[in-house]
Amino acid sequence: MFMKKLMIIFVAILASNILMAQNVDLEKISVYNYDEKVINDPSIDYGKFKTYSIISENVLFENRILSLEEKQIEFFLINLIEPILGLKNISKRDSIKPDLMLIYNFSNDYKEKYIPPQTYSIPIWSRGETTKISSNSTTNLNTYGDLNVNGNISGNKNTNITKSGKWELAQVQRPAYTQGQFFPNFSMTFYNTSDNNKIWEGNANGVSKQKDFRLAAQRLIWELIDKMPKGSYEDPDFLSNNNGMLGMSFYPFNSDGVNFYPVILGIADNTPAKSQGLKDLDVIISLNGISTANKSLNDLDVMIKGNAGTKIDLQINRKGKFIKKSLVKMPR
Repeated sequence: MFMKKLMIIFVAILASNILMAQNVDLEKISVYNYDEKVINDPSIDYGKFKTYSIISENVLFENRILSLEEKQIEFFLINLIEPILGLKNISKRDSIKPDLMLIYNFSNDYKEKYIPPQTYSIPIWSRGETTKISSNSTTNLNTYGDLNVNGNISGNKNTNITKSGKWELAQVQRPAYTQGQFFPNFSMTFYNTSDNNKIWEGNANGVSKQKDFRLAAQRLIWELIDKMPKGSYEDPDFLSNNNGMLGMSFYPFNSDGVNFYPVILGIADNTPAKSQGLKDLDVIISLNGISTANKSLNDLDVMIKGNAGTKIDLQINRKGKFIKKSLVKMPR
C-alpha cells in the first residue's frame, strides 16, 4: 500500500499548488479568496463505511444524463475518494447498495461591475537644483574739485542659488473600466443509505480567472476531500505480485478541460524515482509506451504493478521538455 499511503502524506502539497496535465499551468486552476464550510456528524463511526456511489444534484433533480463537465468532475472525485478516504466506488448501474451516497453540485457565476472614472492625488518628489546667476553693474564717476575725474567703472559678480527638493501632490485621472471575475462554488453531501441521514456536508467557493469551471473545481474539491473523515476500505489485491517500489506518488489532473495526466506529487529518498532524477510536478505522459491520458488512479497503479526487479519506462513532460526515464523497482 506504499503508493496509497504516500499519496495521503502529500495531500497538503496541493493545498495551494494544484497543477496539471501535459502543459502544467498553475495559474489555470488558481482560486483566490478561497473559503470553505464543513459540517460533520461527530457521532458517526466512519470506519464502518466501505462503499459509496456518486451522483450530480442536477442529474438527480432534473433526471438527465451527465454532461461532459460532470463526467470529468466525477472522474476527479472518484480518484480522490477511494485512495484518500478509503472508500470503494459502486457504480449506479450495480445492484449492490452502497454504504454512502455522495451528492454534489457546482456553479461558476460570472459577475461584472462598472468602475467610474476617478481623480486622485499621488505624491511626486521634485528634485533640488542649483542655479548660477551672473550680475553686471556700471557706475558713472564724475568728480570735481582738486582732483578732476570722470568716466565709467564696470564689474560683474556670479551668485549660486540652491533650491531644496520637496514632495508635491499631483492630480491623476483614471478612466472608467469594467471589472469581471468568476465565482466558482462546489458543494457535496454524504448520506448514510441505511437511514438516509446527512452525515457530512462541505461547501467551498472562491474567485477565479477561469471561465472553464472544471479547472477551478479541482482546487475546491481537493480542499474539501482533505477535510473529510477517513473510511476503512483497502484493496486486498493491491499487494499481490506487487512487492516492488518506485518511490513516487502521483495523481491525475487536468489543465486544458480535456485530458487528465498523472502528475508527480512526491519523491521518497533512497528510491529508484529519486536516483533517476524525477521531480515534483513532473507530468507522466506514458508508462511502458502506453499513454497515461485519462487513466484512472487504479489503472495507473496496475500499469506500474510488479515485484522488485520489474523495469518501468516513463516518458516525462517537465515544463515542455520531454524526458525518458527507466526505473527498476526495488523491494519494499
